[in-house]
Formats: sequence, structure tokens, C-alpha cells
Amino acid sequence: MRDEPAPATTPSPSLSPARRRPPATALEGRPILLATDGSACANAAARVTAALATERRAVPHVLRVLDLSAYAIPAPLPGIVVAADVMVGREVRAPDADALRAELGRLLGRAVAWPVATAIGSPARAILEETARFGADLVVMGIRHHDFVERALRDETTLAVMRRSACPVLGVTPALDGLPRRALVGTDFGRASTAAARAALSVLAPGGRLLLAYVQPPHFDDGEPGEGAAMVRELGIHAAFKRVIGDLEREDGVTIEPVIAECTPGVGTAGELLALGDRTQADLLVVGSQRHVRFDRWLLGSVTTDLARDGRHSLLVVPPHREPEPTPRR
Repeated sequence: MRDEPAPATTPSPSLSPARRRPPATALEGRPILLATDGSACANAAARVTAALATERRAVPHVLRVLDLSAYAIPAPLPGIVVAADVMVGREVRAPDADALRAELGRLLGRAVAWPVATAIGSPARAILEETARFGADLVVMGIRHHDFVERALRDETTLAVMRRSACPVLGVTPALDGLPRRALVGTDFGRASTAAARAALSVLAPGGRLLLAYVQPPHFDDGEPGEGAAMVRELGIHAAFKRVIGDLEREDGVTIEPVIAECTPGVGTAGELLALGDRTQADLLVVGSQRHVRFDRWLLGSVTTDLARDGRHSLLVVPPHREPEPTPRR
């Protein structure tokens, strides 16, 4: 059955108490996961995590995963090692956790008492499992450029986590050393992109700038499904911007501005967002997704993939809000 366009006035789904708070306090007291491998981009992610702990009062947890696929080990052995690691449990790796805390302390210039876990196996799987284990509200990890050879030879861990995580994922480039000051949010005026804007505000530096970017397709389709397209048809682009900006809470000093770009044939939405990010000197790009509509499959697939693989800008990917499963009738 084909999804019908949602009316522009469709109310946002009810959110959990943590999500109802203003964006600037949304992470206060909430757990976040820093996934690190000791690389330059992971070190930048650690500094961003420290800033979220200090300025947003988030509660960091840390995970480091030993990826056996990076070593020339005969095929049966990695599985045996992972199985043995599961059997012995976390307590045996306590010295590794202490060493990682000390390493983070040297990097950040202060003692670190964050909970730390280490694991062996697939990094993406371990990160997703750890995120679910303690209910993280955000995953923070490094992101870097991947060329074709790298994509063919190794797993793109950050992209894999972004595709499958149930909570927002913040991929950090080495250039970002604290909370972002200028975030560019790709919007289609639907609930998914509004949720992405709220998530961006929750990690934006005080006094920062939020840019809402609408990439206008070359030919507007009057029959395009989705609530965002319905809002544009009903109100027009400028009025749609006004409504979305009016729905966003912000702390004092934060500015929110609309940006409209034409989608150039052959460039695509990801290319336009990257170009806008360069022109506006954005240090964070932000995208959201919504399941079961054509726009979501296109956005979460090619656009997020292209932005993540480009690796020049830090990237926040916000997954769709999942409605509770209906209670079966007896």
C-alpha cells in the first residue's frame, strides 16, 4: 500500500520526559557513549565528549574495541577469541580500562573517572550493543574520509553505526575540538528534520548559530508524499521556515536562520549540503530520517552515506522516532 502524504498540521509524536526538555538541557544527566580507537578523530571525539559533560552535564561512558579483522589472523581464530572474551567477562579487562582512563586523562589534561569498557570483535556491533546496554542518548565517535579502496578493504564503522543506531550519532572530525559553533541542518520541514534541528541545538555551543537548509529540487513534484512536502504545498517555503523556527526552543544568544539552495543537476542533495557547509563555514552538518516514506530511504541511504564518506565536516545523524508498538487486542 502506498503511503499517503501527511497533512502539514500533523502533531509531533509524544516524546519521553528526557526529550521534552529544552534542547540546551536535553542531555543533562543523560548517558552518552564515546567510542574511541585512539586515532586523531577519536581524540577529537573525546574532547567533544568532555565539552558535553562540562557544558551540557551529560554522563559519558567510554568504549574501546579491538578489531581483530585489522590483523592477519587465520579465519577460525577471531571467532574463538571473541567467544572466549565473552566467557571471561568484563572484570578480566579492568587493567585495560584503567589504562584507557589514564590515556584520556593525558589527552584532556585532567583526571577522568568515566565508566570504561573494552571489547573484542566487530567495532560497529560492539558499539551498538553497548549503546543499547545502558540506553545511551548519543554516540560520539570519530569520522574521517574514506576513499574507494578503504571502503572495499575495511568496514566503515562510523557509517555502519549511523545506519543502525537507535539514538543520534555524532561523527567528529579532527578539526572540531569542542562544541560546534555553527551547525547546518538539512531540512524537508517534516518531523524528522525538526527532530534533527532539536538534536543539533542540544550539542551547539552557547551563542552558536543554527542554519536550516532546504535544498530545493529542480522540479517540484505536487504529488510528493510526506508531511514536509505537504507543508510546502500548503504554506510555501518561507512560511514553512517560519513555522519550524517558531517550534524550536533555544537558549539565549543562539541564532536560527533559514537557507535555501537550488539542487544543481548532477550535484545532488549531499553535494549541495557540502557546498553550503563550506560556504557558511559550518563545523557540523546534521540530517534526520523518517521511516516508510520515499524521502527517508533516499536521505538515510545516499545522502547520509555521501556526507559520512566525505569526512570534511563533523556529522550528526538523528534516527527516526520509534512509536511504541500497539498493544495486541485479545
